[in-house]
Amino acid sequence: SLVYQTALTMYFDSPPASPAPPAPPAPPAPPIAYVTPELPGLTIVTAYYSVPSKHSNEEYSGWIRNFMSLQDPVVVFTSPDLAPWIAGLRSHASNSTIVISEALIESPVYKSYPPSFWAEQHRMDPEASNHQSYWPYIIWLSKTDWLSRGASMNPFSTGNFAWLDIGYLRHSSYN
Repeated sequence: SLVYQTALTMYFDSPPASPAPPAPPAPPAPPIAYVTPELPGLTIVTAYYSVPSKHSNEEYSGWIRNFMSLQDPVVVFTSPDLAPWIAGLRSHASNSTIVISEALIESPVYKSYPPSFWAEQHRMDPEASNHQSYWPYIIWLSKTDWLSRGASMNPFSTGNFAWLDIGYLRHSSYN
């Protein structure tokens, strides 16, 4: 058909399309925010809040004792009622310990949404029975803020910062 032949002629006889201009170069990757090679050392940032969760306060108490036996510099975010206990567990390393006493309801993450939002998140959670409340979500989502704040403070003039969950060391062999 004439329409088909015209379409073929236009396709094969048309000049090639101009190549697209080259894309601008990608911006350089931002530096890793919490590593400064010229400063040695590592500061560990962590937090503990006594909230209903899948593990009991007694379980956490043992794990916290293991964690607090570390010799590394540590920044700990915790509630005002637990701050003295946490500081006491670091008496062997008081010169390399900062305990930041702050209510969880003061965290930027918690303040970002009304309590009804957090309650709805808990209602939708398929593991809600394990988590027992919405407070673990706030703790999980606050980790990056706490790490950033610890790095910004840099109380021990270290060049590296790492988050380590306070319940990570579950065996007393770490003491």
